[in-house]
Amino acid sequence: MRERCQAVLITARSRPQQQIVEDLGTTPRNIQRFLARYRAEGLEGLKIQWAPGKTPLISEDLAPTILDWKR
Repeated sequence: MRERCQAVLITARSRPQQQIVEDLGTTPRNIQRFLARYRAEGLEGLKIQWAPGKTPLISEDLAPTILDWKR
């Protein structure tokens, strides 16, 4: 999130996008995404949103039973 906030702050200081890319060591596409999300959602848009992940193969109800088998 630090990199995203830095991109917004540096942009507010009227630095060219290429200079921001070099300073932060990222890609122009990342900077564009950070700024677009900031414009659309404010600071909430800069938060990292993790994918929910794969659905578990074993239900929570069944997990204790399987652990008992192992013991």
